[in-house]
Amino acid sequence: MHPDCLVTSDGEDPRPGAARGLVGWRVALYCVLTLASMLVVSQLANLVFPPAERPPLGQKLSLVQSDRETDTLFLGASRVIRHVSPEVFDAGMAERGLATRSFNTALPAMFTFEQQHYLDELLELKLPKLRFVFIAPESVHLSGSDREVKTPRAVQWHTFEATIATSRGILEMDDTLADKALTISRHWMAFLHHTFNLGTARSQLLGTAVGEDIQLASHELASGTRGYRSLDDAMTTDAEFRGRLEGRRSDYLSSLPAFFEAVENLRKAIRDGVGSSELGVEIVTRMQARVEAAGVVPVFLIMPGSSHGSRNYVREAKRRGAIRHLIDLGHPDRHPEFYAPELQFDLGHLNELGARAVTATLAQKFADLIDRGDISVEGN
Repeated sequence: MHPDCLVTSDGEDPRPGAARGLVGWRVALYCVLTLASMLVVSQLANLVFPPAERPPLGQKLSLVQSDRETDTLFLGASRVIRHVSPEVFDAGMAERGLATRSFNTALPAMFTFEQQHYLDELLELKLPKLRFVFIAPESVHLSGSDREVKTPRAVQWHTFEATIATSRGILEMDDTLADKALTISRHWMAFLHHTFNLGTARSQLLGTAVGEDIQLASHELASGTRGYRSLDDAMTTDAEFRGRLEGRRSDYLSSLPAFFEAVENLRKAIRDGVGSSELGVEIVTRMQARVEAAGVVPVFLIMPGSSHGSRNYVREAKRRGAIRHLIDLGHPDRHPEFYAPELQFDLGHLNELGARAVTATLAQKFADLIDRGDISVEGN
């Protein structure tokens, strides 16, 4: 008998389960089609609408692109933007008979996953004289804070690949399973914002950048320091930011024992291998490959900072031969001078005097690599 003939006298289908199953499949299909349509519309809209503003990242990219003479870039977070002076670096290189024109592209709270994305954008500028890129990787273990997931900057780097890697890093942490799940879910929400966005509308949905980003966006990028600004100089900005910096400075000065304890904890973490990460090794290896594919020499950095974390995964990558060049200025035993109390601005950052000392040492160590033949300047 034909299935359509299986009806009761009052016209009802005696197979309610089958009917519900058919409805369920239709609902699922409609959901898939709806999501697919949203994705297509979002991607088409992004071809028309400009991307969301990402202060001050967009301004830095514009400044870098406008100077076609730049041959050296510094990439990292606050311990690069606050610690590496292009003026001091170029002068130090000139003393060794090596001419460079450098620019500090670093931004506060630029974690390693964002660095990967930003690195691609920098390389896409195709600076004609670019020879060297210094990279100071940050933690690959993120907390899911608003700064990591809710700013236009954060949304921009939450590609599928980056969000997968972020989730792997969170799973390496010692948090409870519930905390890990919550943190991972916040990053996947950022991925959804990245995927289903409408150009500049993202700024209205998420708001502007938070924390230090706004305070450094306009004044210091126009100050002629080629992307660098010490925290001492940053205290000349608006009252709110100055007040926060003064508070950090005061906290440091009033609790020097906590600083010495933090330095000792860092020394112990380096010795015990805390902060090692297979994911981290993979990421810096990929970053090296991206830079070298552009015909540029990558040099990895570990910067000083008592609250900076050990960055042992970068050292492990160097030990394995996964990365070629590493300048390690963050080890308290090898560079105790950078942990002198008089060179600190707060618990985790150097003051202007400390920044100039670190940059001068960086230039000397880089020149040493060139003089030994470890890095060739020919053809770059």
